[in-house]
Amino acid sequence: MMADSAHPIAVVIDDDPDAAEALAIVLRDLGADVVAGSSATAILAQTCERTPLITWIVSDFDLGDETGIESASALRRYAPGARVLILSGNIVGAAAKAAAAAGFDTMEKPATAAAIAAWLDLASLR
Repeated sequence: MMADSAHPIAVVIDDDPDAAEALAIVLRDLGADVVAGSSATAILAQTCERTPLITWIVSDFDLGDETGIESASALRRYAPGARVLILSGNIVGAAAKAAAAAGFDTMEKPATAAAIAAWLDLASLR
């Protein structure tokens, strides 16, 4: 989906296509143009010149070959203003520490639409 200036761009990074699509639906319902993929490389291939316009990055922590923190950090090099949310089923362990060290927010999975909406509102104020 091509973004226009009226809609923020949200990125979803998840190696589970069903989870990525469910989150993408929530973000679209909240007014975002959504780009989903399983890695930063996949996202960069889709966003091209729009990458600096990314507003929000929402990533699963465990992506198999890399962490969501690694993928989100790679994207932030091109979209330094993007706010990042890391989702994890075990947010009290390594995921929370690594996300905090990177300056990213965290949320436990499964995240509700209301919790995602609240984070987007808070992230928009920063």
